Amino acid sequence: MKHLLTAAALSACLASPPAARAQATAPPPDLVPRDVVMAILRSAGSQVQGDPAIFLADRLPDNLLNKVSLPPGAHVMATLESWSTTDVIGTIPMQPDSVRSWFAAEFVRRGYEAQDSPGHREPFRPAQGSVFGGFCGAGTYFTVSAQGRPNGRTEFVIRTRERPTCDQTPMFGFNAGGSSWSTSGFNAPALPLLVNPKTAEIAQRCDPRGGASGSTNTQIGVSTTATPDQLIAHYGKQLDSAGWKREALTTGVVGTWIRRDSTGRDVRVQLTALTSPAGGDCRWLTMTSASARP
Repeated sequence: MKHLLTAAALSACLASPPAARAQATAPPPDLVPRDVVMAILRSAGSQVQGDPAIFLADRLPDNLLNKVSLPPGAHVMATLESWSTTDVIGTIPMQPDSVRSWFAAEFVRRGYEAQDSPGHREPFRPAQGSVFGGFCGAGTYFTVSAQGRPNGRTEFVIRTRERPTCDQTPMFGFNAGGSSWSTSGFNAPALPLLVNPKTAEIAQRCDPRGGASGSTNTQIGVSTTATPDQLIAHYGKQLDSAGWKREALTTGVVGTWIRRDSTGRDVRVQLTALTSPAGGDCRWLTMTSASARP
């Protein structure tokens, strides 16, 4: 049997003080379990429009039964329906990359058309054929996101929107990720366009600028015969003395590439990949380009 709740009822459940809930002799039979509520809040966020209906049933909703399958071992926790959208929230004992890869293969198997990722024209771009970029078929636009949880399981969300045609019309409101870039100086060189792995997901929760996290950067030019390694050693001693602890090289990788552009300038690109201080599956990517006049 399905239980139907509105967002207002969900909010009322969360608003009750813990002490008051503890005094209750028994929760109502249709009370949303706390782990399901938290999954909804983590997964839905601003993606859900209006006042969604929330169904609790360990199965796909009727409107998706013949359009998508679930991986073996998957467990549906809740379905959110609002306007022409449906979100299915579930868990499975698989790694997030494996979940995204399984659904991509599922959509290809059904003959759905891979879409360009909506609204993403940044230097780091989702790969075509990834579930983050989305697939279109059977009158529906599909995306899938996945997040690892401490219990060894992965929470996934199948997000769908009714879409009569697959004409690559820009669609917004799905999987908005954090990415930005800026330039400085005169005639700054453009950044090369890089495509993310097919199993990667641009996730707001991994954005180093989001939530309580933040970053600051600065850049100067100095005249010295010291090599870069010597400069790092010089500044490193000061950081060591100030109580900073140098991380092992395995926490991040830095690479540089150089190419001469059409104006004769040597353009150097630096790419940095760091494991988020929060751990988990979040990675922070930084790319900078710099040039000198020919």
